[in-house]
Amino acid sequence: MNIKIPVEDLQINTVIANDAYNEDSQLLITEGTVLTSKVLDRLKLFNVNYVYISSDGGDAVPFTETKEFIQFKEDFIKVTDYLHNFLSGLAHKNISEKELKTAIDICIELYSSYSSLSSTYSIFDMLHHMRDFSDSTFVHSINVGMIAAIIGRWAGKAEKEEHLLVSCGLFHDIGKLLIPSEILNKPGKLTEAEFEIMKTHAEKGYELLKDLDIDERIKKSALMHHERVNGSGYPQGLKGKDIDDFAKIITIADVYDALTATRVYRGPICPFDVIEAFEKDGFNLYDSRYMLVFLQNIINSYLHSQVQLSNGESGEIIMVNTNNLSKPIVHSGSDFIDLSKNSDIKIEKIF
Repeated sequence: MNIKIPVEDLQINTVIANDAYNEDSQLLITEGTVLTSKVLDRLKLFNVNYVYISSDGGDAVPFTETKEFIQFKEDFIKVTDYLHNFLSGLAHKNISEKELKTAIDICIELYSSYSSLSSTYSIFDMLHHMRDFSDSTFVHSINVGMIAAIIGRWAGKAEKEEHLLVSCGLFHDIGKLLIPSEILNKPGKLTEAEFEIMKTHAEKGYELLKDLDIDERIKKSALMHHERVNGSGYPQGLKGKDIDDFAKIITIADVYDALTATRVYRGPICPFDVIEAFEKDGFNLYDSRYMLVFLQNIINSYLHSQVQLSNGESGEIIMVNTNNLSKPIVHSGSDFIDLSKNSDIKIEKIF
C-alpha cells in the first residue's frame, strides 16, 4: 500500500512509489527512486509538494542485490539454458509441438512475472545489469522479445499482443543458427561475400518457421526484422505499410539490444549513443509511431542513473532534455552539466 507524504516530511533513503513531474509535465523522478539529499533538493526546487511512498518505507540497497534482481537473474538464466537446447533443436527441425508451446510459454511467463512490477522501467534495469553475466544469441532473443513487448505496451497494445511480441522476439533470429559459425562469430568486419551469407538468416528463419503452428506475425518478424520503412533493408527491400506491424516493433528492439550488447568484434555501445543515432536517422529507417514512443519512454528509464562522462567526471542524470534526448542534464559534484550545451562532453558509460 502506498501513502501520500509531504515532501518536507520525507526521510533520506525512502523509496519513492510514484513518478513526480514539474509544472511543465516534465518527469523529475521515477517510481522506485531512492531519496537522496540531491533528489530531495530537486523536488523542493521544482515545487513538488508531495509524493507517494510504500507503507513499509523501504531501505535502499544496490540494484544487483535486491531480491527482485536476484530472482530475475535466476529465472533468466534458467530460461536461457532451456532455449539454448530448444532453439538448436528447432534449427535442425528436431522439436515437437509440445516443446514449441513450452518454449513460448516459459518466455511469456518470464516477461509477465516482471512486467507486472510497478514500472516497466524495472525490466530495462534488469536487462541492462544482466550484461555482466551473460550475452549470447539466446540472451539476445529473450531481450528482444521483452523489449518489444514493453514497446508494445507503451504503444497501447493489448496484453495478448504484448505476449505475442515476446514470441516474435524469441524466434526472430532463429535463422542465424544456420549461418556458418566462422561467419556468425567472426571477430572482424565481414567481407561483402560473408555479409551476403549473413543476410540470408532472415529467409532461412522464415523457412524454418513457415510450416509451424504459430502466429503468422512470428513468421513475418523473422523474415522482415531487417526491412526498413524507406526501402533500404533486406531481404525484399520492403517499404512502410508493406512491412508487418509487429516486425516494425521487433526491428527497433533488435537494433537497440544488438548495439548496446557486447559483440565478438566490439564492446557495447553506450545507450545514449544509440539514442542519439535513433534521433538522427531513426524516423527515416523505422516506423515513426514506434520510434517516438520508444524514445520518449526509454530515456526515462535512465533517469537518476549514475554515469561516466567523456571528460572523466561522473554524475547522476537528473533531467531529460525533451528536444535532445541523448543530451540530458547531469549533476556532477557541485555542477549541473547540460550536455545539450556542452557538445564536447558525452555520456560514455552507465553504471
